[in-house]
Amino acid sequence: MPTLQPRQDKIKAIKKAHEYKTFLQEVVSRFPLMIYKNQNLLSIYPETERACPVVTTREFEENRSSYTDHGLDYDFWINFFDNFKKLYDTTPLSALLNRSGTENCDFAFWAYMSKNCYLSFSIITDCENVLYGFTVKEHCSDVLNSSQVRNYCQNVYMCLWIINSTNVFYSRFIQNSSDIRFCSNMVGCHHCIMCDDMENESYCIKNKKYEKDEYLKKAKEVLDQKKMYADFYAQVKYEGKNYGSTDVTGSFLLKSQDVENGYYSLEMKDAKNLLVVGWSKLNEHMYDVFEAGAHGNSDFYGTLDAGVKSDNLYNCDGIATCSNAYYCRFLENCNYCIGCIGLKNKEFCILNKEYPKEERFALADKIFAQMEQDGNLGQFFPASLNPFYFNDTVAYLVGDFSKEEVIKAGFLRREDEIKADIPAWADVLTTKDLAGYQGFDEKWERTINPEILKKVVKDSKGNCYRIVKMEYDFLVKHGLPLPELHWLDRIKLWFKLK
Repeated sequence: MPTLQPRQDKIKAIKKAHEYKTFLQEVVSRFPLMIYKNQNLLSIYPETERACPVVTTREFEENRSSYTDHGLDYDFWINFFDNFKKLYDTTPLSALLNRSGTENCDFAFWAYMSKNCYLSFSIITDCENVLYGFTVKEHCSDVLNSSQVRNYCQNVYMCLWIINSTNVFYSRFIQNSSDIRFCSNMVGCHHCIMCDDMENESYCIKNKKYEKDEYLKKAKEVLDQKKMYADFYAQVKYEGKNYGSTDVTGSFLLKSQDVENGYYSLEMKDAKNLLVVGWSKLNEHMYDVFEAGAHGNSDFYGTLDAGVKSDNLYNCDGIATCSNAYYCRFLENCNYCIGCIGLKNKEFCILNKEYPKEERFALADKIFAQMEQDGNLGQFFPASLNPFYFNDTVAYLVGDFSKEEVIKAGFLRREDEIKADIPAWADVLTTKDLAGYQGFDEKWERTINPEILKKVVKDSKGNCYRIVKMEYDFLVKHGLPLPELHWLDRIKLWFKLK
């Protein structure tokens, strides 16, 4: 059997788990929060010498076999990462890296088995109507400007970490609740406003309980102050409580034990360096992992974007429903693969070339032996193989990295501002002009002039955005004011580890 077996190598993985900042630099820097123009396509890949050939999601799925069946023989005269680079440079990938089973998600990144998702990142498993979101998973719908929304949520706006809840607005760390606004750390609560750290309570404002009729009257007085929403939201706490967890360090770790440096994760045991990891059932033995975990996974090391019954992964990126995969990118339903890219329903492959089972194991032993001799066995992909601008990734948002250390480490860094191409004929408004497009009717219900759909809005930073129909309908339905930040800045709001 191959030298690098996860169970046998567990002690090695624990010893090699990095300092938290190194984990961010190496692993989390492979998740961009930017969409560029590349070869007349919208793509997560900027136009640089490090970016692989890109095609549309539809073109990739239609031609996936032909794009990925050009397997390479392993060349022992060069090291493993040079072998991998030869494959990477010649393998086209979806410009937005969407997985299978999507509908109307052409402008989303990492969408899987979901529909009607627009300019959102990592939308997984039966989600619908998601706009400007990050990691929305497991049967959620009508989610806008929110991050880490999971498990049968509906009607969520400007929120962080919402679980099994409905009608939640401008809130953080909410579980099993409904009709929540400007709240944090609420479990099993209903009809609450401006509350923090409460369980199984209803009809509360600022942690004070009211009778239903009195609550409804006071709630209307608060919620009619639309101009104050930004100020109300600024007072919502960023600190997430570690519910049901023991022997953990970090923030908002749920039902976890023996975790060091864990943030926004749940159902974890025996782990170190986690960011947005875990779901559904207990996930064990995970080290240096970002945006991963699903139905009871185990033995991940240096991994991101892995879930849906994936297990035993080492230094992988964009893996779904796979096992025993090492140093691979964007695999689906694959087993026993090393250094592979873009494969689906394959097994016993090395550099995308398929082998008989025993031949694959023998070759794997030789490759791991060479890697160990070279000193790179267990190391993550080097910075030279990272195609993204470091300062456009999640790592830059959550870590403290100087320009000098990023460049010295070998990462790309974007120096120029990216501005939208606004047609000369476009009618451009500033956020100060938005007041003229929203108001109240004779019943004091919030109204928004549909003419806003024809306008371009420039925020205080000079970034331009549009109000799209999905967003307009949601704001009108729930009586919410027009946003005054560019959509990408709304997503970036959630990356504050306090």
